[in-house]
Amino acid sequence: MRDGAPRTTIRPAGAVLAILVLAGTACARPGTIRHTGAARPPATSTSTTRPPKPSTTIPGDASPGSAGLGDTLLPASGNGGYDVSQYDLAFAVDDTSGPITATATITATASQALSSFHLDFRGYEITAATVDGAAAATERDGDELIVTPATAIASGATFTTAVSYSGEPPLVKDASAPGDIGWLDADSGRFAAAEPNGAKGIFPCNDHPSDKALFTFSITAPATMTAAANGVLVGQEPDGASMRWRFEQAQPMATYLVQLAVGDYDVIDGGTVDDVTIRHVVVRNLDEAARQRLDITNDQLAFFEQLFGNYPFATYGLLIADAPPSFALETQTLTLMPASWLADDPAFFDIVAAHELAHSWFGDAVSPQRWSDIWLNEGFATYAEWMWTDHAGYETLDHLAQEAHAQAPEWRDEFGKVADPAATNLFGPNEYDGAALVLHALRLTIGDEAFFAVLRQWFERYNGQSVTTDQFEALAAEVSKTDLSGFFAAWVHSTIVPPLPG
Repeated sequence: MRDGAPRTTIRPAGAVLAILVLAGTACARPGTIRHTGAARPPATSTSTTRPPKPSTTIPGDASPGSAGLGDTLLPASGNGGYDVSQYDLAFAVDDTSGPITATATITATASQALSSFHLDFRGYEITAATVDGAAAATERDGDELIVTPATAIASGATFTTAVSYSGEPPLVKDASAPGDIGWLDADSGRFAAAEPNGAKGIFPCNDHPSDKALFTFSITAPATMTAAANGVLVGQEPDGASMRWRFEQAQPMATYLVQLAVGDYDVIDGGTVDDVTIRHVVVRNLDEAARQRLDITNDQLAFFEQLFGNYPFATYGLLIADAPPSFALETQTLTLMPASWLADDPAFFDIVAAHELAHSWFGDAVSPQRWSDIWLNEGFATYAEWMWTDHAGYETLDHLAQEAHAQAPEWRDEFGKVADPAATNLFGPNEYDGAALVLHALRLTIGDEAFFAVLRQWFERYNGQSVTTDQFEALAAEVSKTDLSGFFAAWVHSTIVPPLPG
């Protein structure tokens, strides 16, 4: 994620160009985002399932799954008692705003004997719920949907839950987020922006990055519209005056990375880079010069593949939304970017596009196990951004690192340790440029060869998984064959900024 507040100064081709971006201070650009669900409060403590609650058989060892996973920053996010392996999501949309109808089918494996379990879910009216085909009872408790199956679920059993629902997508407002999140809509179409915990405003889920899953999407919309989602387009079928679009994300994905775009969009064929299909989804009124600028994606992908290894997915592209949120977001394989940034400041757009693309390796393929590990997302993407900025001739990496080092004492005084952010500072400068500075210091400590071996091994070993700071520290020491305990104690777990090595 990147937002649009001041960070540094970039000098392309000898000219001085102010690039405004400071990670963590949301600064909305002018736009016409409509939040159709703002007036709908979350449902609380009411049974919504039809038919009425069935009888339940409960073995002696079955108990309710927990609400929340105990994440130190977002304790209510996620749920205990099961691991999701796949979401099959079907949506029907009539317009670029207003109510939707949907069914979420969730395949999971119980990690305990379950008499009931929780899903993260906000708003909507639930019209049906089943577990393994049998009617299940549901109860709402704030943003928790409590599901009680007709028969308790044995530990280790794989089970399938289907929830049908309808209504206007609600906003998710959270102090940890840089703005309103969820399924947002603008004049020309809807788009998803769900980091960190806004997926619950789109579909019932285990809304935490530690539980990644495969996804399929079916989106039915008027034939005059275009639909797009994460992954590869696997089908497109007429349905009367509508069109059904089907997408498959065949690599694990965290819920906050879901993208669903429906509206007046064009799809641009960007060719291929090393067998990766490049396709962009853009508002139809985007001018030709802006469309051509999207070709920078191909150069950036080739550049990062040289540094980090093969791009981890089958397709990539940018979703250019006409009424932007206050940030760009690395929604897996289809990055959300504001059209106004492309029109107002192309150099800024290029640099942020590099940041978001780098998340494909660091954040999407390799995701945080806890939200306090977010520096492993944002620090890595910011350091990749610095390397692209240097490569493109905007500014040298050394200058960016020195600039961050000069500001880091202020950041640590205000925000604390890099690996210990507060929920309200989840997207603060400590987790972006401050964390990128950690990687630069590591590079200076172990040398280029070992440093890039660490980055490649980090991606290759943990591709498709969720990871912790401890795991990165262990891998860096292993690959570099260096005792780095003192380094990480000083650079990651201290409020004092050390001098740069060398």
